[in-house]
Amino acid sequence: MEGFDFVETVSGKTDGKFAGNGRMITVEDAVYAEAASALLEAIGDGYYYNGTVEVDGDGFYSTLTATLIVYRDKEALPEGGAVYPVSDLVPVWWEFATVVPGWGEVLNDFSFRRLRDAVLARG
Repeated sequence: MEGFDFVETVSGKTDGKFAGNGRMITVEDAVYAEAASALLEAIGDGYYYNGTVEVDGDGFYSTLTATLIVYRDKEALPEGGAVYPVSDLVPVWWEFATVVPGWGEVLNDFSFRRLRDAVLARG
């Protein structure tokens, strides 16, 4: 990716140019687990989420900004009542930004599917 540049259209119909510096973060399972926990806490009992959670990785700082539709299943409790765990997340929009001190924002290999799987595994 040496010398790689790309242009991203952002709100307001302007372009922002990001210079590639050959640096890319590999998002490990522990970061997905931390992001899933933070996201579940932020979602709470809701059926819709729009916001940002912060996640620290090994040597980098990241934010997950997302607009999500949250699906839930009803599970009856033996003693009566019910709980409604998350059964699916459907992203309307999301961005996982990674910043390395001294480098600035860098590319990453974040996968929403892996995050979704981590969220569903946690309930």
